[in-house]
Amino acid sequence: MVTARDVDVIVEFAPADGAPIGTALADASATAIVQGMPVRRFGSYAGMRHYPGW
Repeated sequence: MVTARDVDVIVEFAPADGAPIGTALADASATAIVQGMPVRRFGSYAGMRHYPGW
């Protein structure tokens, strides 16, 4: 169900081909988002207590 609030939300993601896309939440493809590439790296360093993952 699409509500008026969904149209106001802009989703930005990087699909598998790497070209960034910005679109309304109501128009976003869940499949393209899930299959997309990570948009930022998670930092880590020696001695870090916990390592963030993908």
